Parts: sequence; C-alpha cells; structure tokens
Amino acid sequence: MQNKLLRELTGFKQALMTTEEAKDALRDALEGKAALLVVDYAWTIDRADVFSVTEPPDRLLITT
Repeated sequence: MQNKLLRELTGFKQALMTTEEAKDALRDALEGKAALLVVDYAWTIDRADVFSVTEPPDRLLITT
C-alpha cells in the first residue's frame, strides 16, 4: 500500500523493498504540502505505523 500511495503522489513506478525506504520516499513526496492522510481499516499499530510519515501542517488520521 505504501508503494501504491507513492505511485499516486509522484508517478514513481519502481517498488521500494523495505518499509523504511517507502516511508522516507512518502515523507519526501509530502514535504512542503498540506495533506490529510487517512489510514482506514487499520486494526493494529503495525499496520498504521507504515504510514506515519506526516509532519506539520500535515495530519494523519487512523480509523479501524
């Protein structure tokens, strides 16, 4: 899902292999933008943590 979001934000087609690589790439893609990132249907913190890439003024909303 990280790679899919990255593809939507940037058009980047190469799949990143690690969670940390994808988190760094997503953080870079959101830099300088105001965004609300909604993670829906996250039943564990591990599932939601892979999208913990926001910095102010961005926001992250996690739902179950």
